[in-house]
Amino acid sequence: MPAATDKFGMHCAAAVATDLEVVLLALISDVARNYCFIRPLDNGKRVIEATIALRRGAVRLQETRNQAGIIRMRIFCARSKLAQLEGSRFLACRSAILWYLARAC
Repeated sequence: MPAATDKFGMHCAAAVATDLEVVLLALISDVARNYCFIRPLDNGKRVIEATIALRRGAVRLQETRNQAGIIRMRIFCARSKLAQLEGSRFLACRSAILWYLARAC
């Protein structure tokens, strides 16, 4: 009788180890998938932030020119482009997250 118990115990231990491996593999897979989703978002965010910084510099330049009386109309264009870009930063992030959540369901 002890031999049967030992075999049963070994099978149970093997089943638990297999279940643990399956759970671990699923967890690793989820982490990898989420990393692959978040990485491009981070890169896109950096690009948008750098572009916003450049646009802010363009606005400052146009404001300086405007104060000097050199150019008057371009300041409105520069401010408009900056505002559009700042608004799109939020929308781009929001749409990417909604797309990911829709795919996950």
